[in-house]
Amino acid sequence: MKTLRSKLLLAMLSIALIITVLLSLVSVYFINVSAKDTLKSTAEPLAVQAAKNFDSTISSYTNNIVSTVKSDSFFRGKN
Repeated sequence: MKTLRSKLLLAMLSIALIITVLLSLVSVYFINVSAKDTLKSTAEPLAVQAAKNFDSTISSYTNNIVSTVKSDSFFRGKN
């Protein structure tokens, strides 16, 4: 009787362990998918906006330099 009880207990513990591992793997997978989707929907637009702002700033600086060089206020060095 004692060995049957031990075998049943071992079988139940094994089944519980297998179920726990499977549920953990499934939850980790879905957390990973959710994190990727969240980053794609929040961080990607922010990165695109920051890149556009950076490009706009560089373009503005370039235009300022070009207009300064073309204007009469730019003094040439002596030869």
